[in-house]
Amino acid sequence: MLRTRLRQMIVIITSTFAIMLGSGGISAQAVMPPPVITIENAAELVPVFQFDLRTLATEWVEGEPLTAVTTPTPTPYRNDHTVVPPVIHISSDGMRAAIITSQPDVLWLVDLGARTWRPFLLPEPPRRYFVDYPLEITLSPELTWLAIRGEWIQNGDNFARFWRLDELFALGGGSINVPADDCAARIMVSSTTLRAEPRVDATPIRYPLMDERFDVRALTPNRRWVQVSTDGQRAWLSWDAVDLTDSCVGIPFMLERGTEYASVPLPYGLNTSAFSHDERSLIMTTRTGSYGTTVTTATGLTLIDVATGTIVERLTGEVMDGIEQFSEPEAHLGLIGDVIYDISLREVVATLQSQNVYVGAPRHATFNADYSRVFVTYTTIGRLYDRATGVLLKEIAWRENYVQSEWSPDGRHLLITVRNPDVSGTVLPFLWDTNNPAITLTLNDTAVTALPAIVYASSILQFSPDSRQVLLDSLPALWDIANATIVGDRLPDTNVFTPALPLLLPDGTGFLRVPMDELSTEIVDFRGNQHGRISERMPPDTAFFAAEGRWLVRVDAATGITLWAVNVPSLD
Repeated sequence: MLRTRLRQMIVIITSTFAIMLGSGGISAQAVMPPPVITIENAAELVPVFQFDLRTLATEWVEGEPLTAVTTPTPTPYRNDHTVVPPVIHISSDGMRAAIITSQPDVLWLVDLGARTWRPFLLPEPPRRYFVDYPLEITLSPELTWLAIRGEWIQNGDNFARFWRLDELFALGGGSINVPADDCAARIMVSSTTLRAEPRVDATPIRYPLMDERFDVRALTPNRRWVQVSTDGQRAWLSWDAVDLTDSCVGIPFMLERGTEYASVPLPYGLNTSAFSHDERSLIMTTRTGSYGTTVTTATGLTLIDVATGTIVERLTGEVMDGIEQFSEPEAHLGLIGDVIYDISLREVVATLQSQNVYVGAPRHATFNADYSRVFVTYTTIGRLYDRATGVLLKEIAWRENYVQSEWSPDGRHLLITVRNPDVSGTVLPFLWDTNNPAITLTLNDTAVTALPAIVYASSILQFSPDSRQVLLDSLPALWDIANATIVGDRLPDTNVFTPALPLLLPDGTGFLRVPMDELSTEIVDFRGNQHGRISERMPPDTAFFAAEGRWLVRVDAATGITLWAVNVPSLD
């Protein structure tokens, strides 16, 4: 009964999962890469694609709602049989998207240019597999690779398996605008074997005869096996033994073991994974402490060469900032213990100079734009090192709890944020001019400028592209660095706890802001001038820019994921 219901649900998904929005009727015109969204064209934003994930969740978990939280950067997806948020990734050219959903566990590959999509069902090991060691599904930044990693001690199986997404996209898909029909398989040989798994040595279930028909649930990407429904259970037929109906264009593919590009056995004790920015390597850290999913510290790094499927590096030492430092755009350096590691060269390129005064273990490392200097923070002190030699250049001390730091694009200023001891829930930003000759200083020195206190919302606290200004998120306001003052006539809100946080436009010329008690979004520059409105609310906790600012992604529990763009043809 459950298996039959699953197949019925797949049909529901293929008919309701994605629709095109707008006007103009059905068209075969392909979507070209949309332009970057700016303050001049933001008012022309229209919804282009809507992916309805609500139906997906309610069909499978019988009414339990899907939460509406997502992230704009590639993150591992934990399949522990709980309802988790959908995660969407879009390639930098804005032409491909991948969405991972749970219950059922599906990878949706969407060709935004061809306006086609294809669901890929993820592996389904026994339930006990997920008790302490959930699967991790990771996508590379440019949607070149898919990695699935799992750890099943009871079965002696610990692995990372890789699929080339180019090959999966090449399988094609159904039109986003046309619902997929039922798919059937008819036996074309005198007799064949119906098996429990997609392997020639798998247990036979029975031996169907010529012309017998089965409802198809999924296919394997290597076109060797067809999964069918029979007597309320799933089984497998050889692809060579059946004839598929013409309506199987949008039927899901099953990423079963054996269909991958490469499979790598792994040592136990590894934790989260991410692809390097150049997509050559899958990086994993060593788990410490509990064997559960909660990890407090990463004390080692393991590197897998994706193309060859081999482990090429294993390093020890605390991995500062986790492995995300290696997967950011253009990132290639990271701090592991006291050594600087180059992920592209796959070698240690420098060692930090040891100091006479021990101030604890490093907590955070931030490289400037040209990677010539690195700022390393400890509990109450930050040290600036020369990246090439590891020599200590300067250090700065503070008494408050450190929050974060960020370099200006020109590599001159450091924005250091600490907790505000006087007002809970707010932080104090400080701007340090690292060109100042002072070697040892504190946040009270003349080389450091105190900025207004803001609500703790680290998603928007950044420099303008020209390094002349800093966006203060919850005011909102733009701080002019040269004049040490707020830009424009718009005064900051007196209530720093306003929920109307802005979403900075990709070119840094303005922001999207949801006024309190309003259902639309205003487009505003930093002098308070309005440049139009968007008809929906776009708060930064549920919206973000993707594909280098070409798409505005909106995630909502009621409507699913919607992609907005400028000058892109839409379909009803």
